[in-house]
Amino acid sequence: MKLRGRIYSFIKDVLTKSLVLAFITLLIIAAIALGMGLDHVANRLAEIAYYNLVLAVIIQLIIVIREEKE
Repeated sequence: MKLRGRIYSFIKDVLTKSLVLAFITLLIIAAIALGMGLDHVANRLAEIAYYNLVLAVIIQLIIVIREEKE
C-alpha cells in the first residue's frame, strides 16, 4: 500500500473517530466543570469540543465527496 493510501486510511479510520471521542469527552468534562461552578472553564472546554466535532464532520464530508467521485 502506498504511503498516500496509508495516510488516507489513518484519517478515515482513526483520526475522525478520535476527534468525535474527544468531543464527547470534553463535553462531559465541561458539564462537570459547569456543575462545579467553573463557568469560564466549562465554556472554554465546550468551545474546544465543538471545534473537534466541526473538524471531524468536515473531514468526513471530504471523504464522502472523494469516495463518490471514485
